[in-house]
Amino acid sequence: GNTNANDLAAKDIRIWDGNGSRDFLDSRGLGHREVGDLGPVYGFQWRHFGAPYGTMHDDYTGKGVDQLAECIDKIKNNPQDRRIILSAWNPADLELMALPPCHMFCQFYVRTAS
Repeated sequence: GNTNANDLAAKDIRIWDGNGSRDFLDSRGLGHREVGDLGPVYGFQWRHFGAPYGTMHDDYTGKGVDQLAECIDKIKNNPQDRRIILSAWNPADLELMALPPCHMFCQFYVRTAS
């Protein structure tokens, strides 16, 4: 659920550098955000869907819906479920995101041995 592009850059993962820059955040009306604060993007939606977003430094433990944990649980315990879905698309948070998600949904299909 990490939304800090600076943490990724420190690991030489540069995919979010442009979207966490001062100029880009300002252009999206997010000038109040610290450089690197991507807002409630992918990881936040996957781990804390529905939780109110504050900053990249806030502790969101136990807040919102942990979709990733739910998907893993369903794959392990109810693999025939057709609703094992992970969503990054949250219309309520789109304006808070540095960049709305390009990859929005993932549906898991588990084929069990017969």
